[in-house]
Amino acid sequence: MKSYFSAEFFTGNRRRLREQTRDELIVVTAAGQVQKSGDTAFPFQQDTNFWYLTGVDEPDAVLVLDGAEEYLLMPEL
Repeated sequence: MKSYFSAEFFTGNRRRLREQTRDELIVVTAAGQVQKSGDTAFPFQQDTNFWYLTGVDEPDAVLVLDGAEEYLLMPEL
């Protein structure tokens, strides 16, 4: 998916969050894939808070902010 936002947009969002929380440990999880039935899933829609901080549109990812350190954990495909 093409993003109309730069990497600096998402970096700035995470920086402002860390400033407001005084660099405490923050863990933000992405939305997961939701099953409609045994063999059909609903169309995936990312959690807006996760997307605002990362720009990532993949299910089941995790963002960890620990002071100045940032980790994006992606599920194995």
